[in-house]
Amino acid sequence: MVYKEKRKTKKYFIILFFTLIITSVHTAETWLSAEYQYGFSFVKGEDIESDSSPESKEFKIGYSGINIKTYTFWNSQNIGLFTKAGLRLPYFIRNDNENNYMKYGGIPLSLGTGLGFRHILSEKSNIHYAVGLGFDFFMFFSKYKSLIDMQEYTQKLDISLLFDIGYKYNLNNNIYLNTGANLNFGFAKHIKQSRKSDLHNNSTSKWAKGSFSFEFMPYFGIGFIINSKK
Repeated sequence: MVYKEKRKTKKYFIILFFTLIITSVHTAETWLSAEYQYGFSFVKGEDIESDSSPESKEFKIGYSGINIKTYTFWNSQNIGLFTKAGLRLPYFIRNDNENNYMKYGGIPLSLGTGLGFRHILSEKSNIHYAVGLGFDFFMFFSKYKSLIDMQEYTQKLDISLLFDIGYKYNLNNNIYLNTGANLNFGFAKHIKQSRKSDLHNNSTSKWAKGSFSFEFMPYFGIGFIINSKK
């Protein structure tokens, strides 16, 4: 029952988040952009790997993904609402070794919202930045082909403080180009794992110990200016 309630809560949160994006697009002045990002990350603490510990550390280069962002400003103000929905590029991992082991990945989804700011440089350009809270959802499926034929399902939720800073250049009154960087400081991580085999079924759910992460993701993109006042 607890697991079902958590799934319902997550579903309601996602519906509310996208409703917020759609509503913001139809009010005041909204910048709606699609971006490609690529960068690196540093992760510390327990993770989904069984041999991880609160002191585990990992540095990765090559994170990439696609984001949909909105900045919404009301009454010509320079402070407004920021939202972000992102997908890490789909990845599916398969490894076959001497132990006949296979592992598959999924498609991580990230959502974020907060305060957005802009500083106008000229009629065609400005600097924008945002601060808020981010949620990254991960789902993995692993299969161990052996005598017991075990399957493992993993769900992970990362909570982070997010920052966005960028430069926007208007090509005309409706279309613009932008470039900048996303920064995420993760401070909490929840992991749920379920294992099923011919012999037994069990599951664990916990908050990871020693959790901290940092991501730096430069990006570039194209966007549309939607002004409901016109």
